Amino acid sequence: MRGAGREFERRGARVALVTPATPEETREFCSGLRFSCLSDPSREAYRAFGIRRGGLGSVVLHPENLRRGMRALAEGHRQGRTAGDVWQLPGAFVIDREGRFRYAHYARRSSDNPPVRELLAALDG
Repeated sequence: MRGAGREFERRGARVALVTPATPEETREFCSGLRFSCLSDPSREAYRAFGIRRGGLGSVVLHPENLRRGMRALAEGHRQGRTAGDVWQLPGAFVIDREGRFRYAHYARRSSDNPPVRELLAALDG
């Protein structure tokens, strides 16, 4: 997502990231992003959108999470400070101007994020 800001802007889309962290932690996490970032430490938005929390197998020990983590380390990326509810799984949605859901992705594990091309394709409709 970090490098896709211009593609979303080019399509006239506004991107908002929601974190389960405090406002201060959210500001730190989102520094340098081209998106709006919203803090939701009470996880009200997550519940409203039906995004579930994970467990040890879906957040920490899932083989795909471990594989992606090892690849990120090999590429020089490091895990930042953990903030908010570490068990909260992610979700991704494309909502049009009339409030209709054009795309919904409910993660099954912490590393289960949709490809940016899917989000952009939903915008292209």
